Amino acid sequence: MRMEVAGTWGRYRHAAAVVYPGNGGASARFAAELPRAGRWRLDYHLPDVESGQRGPVVGLNIRVQANILGREKRDFEITIVADGVETPVEFDAADASAGWNDLGEFTLPAGEVALLVSNRTSGGLVVADAVRWRPVEER
Repeated sequence: MRMEVAGTWGRYRHAAAVVYPGNGGASARFAAELPRAGRWRLDYHLPDVESGQRGPVVGLNIRVQANILGREKRDFEITIVADGVETPVEFDAADASAGWNDLGEFTLPAGEVALLVSNRTSGGLVVADAVRWRPVEER
């Protein structure tokens, strides 16, 4: 389900995909077109529901969101798919902070790359808000 959440990333709508744990049969898909092959850094955004600084939701609704989204968070099953190759990514939401979290560097081909966030988790809820790819400068 999509939920309007204060603290989500975005220019227009401030919503995140939120799902209860499952068997991995559902996932959020973030697709991007990488302009060149090489090393790319992947960041994953978790909303800061307590700040109320972004998004239209305020007051009592923030406390309700904090209660829902603050449930026990654990590992998320995340996979990068590029050129037909699937690469699992480790992400323990319990150790993550609100805002952007670094998931590591990956060598990827130019073209479409997708990040799949599955509903399989060891925690109580999966939150898919935003991802970003940043090129790693070669030295």
